[in-house]
Amino acid sequence: MKRLYIFTFIVLCAPLASAYGFSDIVNWTGSGANEAALLIDWQDGSTYPSLVWGNRWDGTATGEQMLQAIAAADPDLSVEITTYSFGDAVTALGFDGSAYGPSGPGSHYESGFGSGATGFWAYYLGSGQTLPTWNESATGARDRTLLNQAWDGWSWSANFIDTPPSNPPIAAPIPAPEPAAFVLLGLGGFCILRRCWR
Repeated sequence: MKRLYIFTFIVLCAPLASAYGFSDIVNWTGSGANEAALLIDWQDGSTYPSLVWGNRWDGTATGEQMLQAIAAADPDLSVEITTYSFGDAVTALGFDGSAYGPSGPGSHYESGFGSGATGFWAYYLGSGQTLPTWNESATGARDRTLLNQAWDGWSWSANFIDTPPSNPPIAAPIPAPEPAAFVLLGLGGFCILRRCWR
């Protein structure tokens, strides 16, 4: 229920302007002086097919490292990367929105690239404070060095027709703590209070 409330607040408070930007991102991973945005567009005709995450870091990082870091921090996002002789390829991206209710971002999943696939995940790049004009990447995510205020866009391209991200995005919601976490917090608080009473 908490996830539903968090997501409803995000949607209702989202700016109506079309210039979606870094200030609209709520789900951030990492820390550091640099920041980049990750946009995934499932192109699936749902109410919210396009979600955005943020990543912060110091030093150097690649597009693949950002994708993996965000997936490791967000239990709702699943990423499958397959290593081929020519390098790594993103072969599946999914988002489990079941915990956010019917008005939430929805659940999405697309897998492709190999034999028998019906499409692939196209990789697009951009830069700037707001949603960019997308350019298809000339390199894979493993070889793409992130820059400050970079945008990485992954877009499902059905029938192997290159399709840039095209749907208005929304911020990926912040995952709510699991119920077990609340139990542990409650037990911790009880133990602290008990010590104070002694």
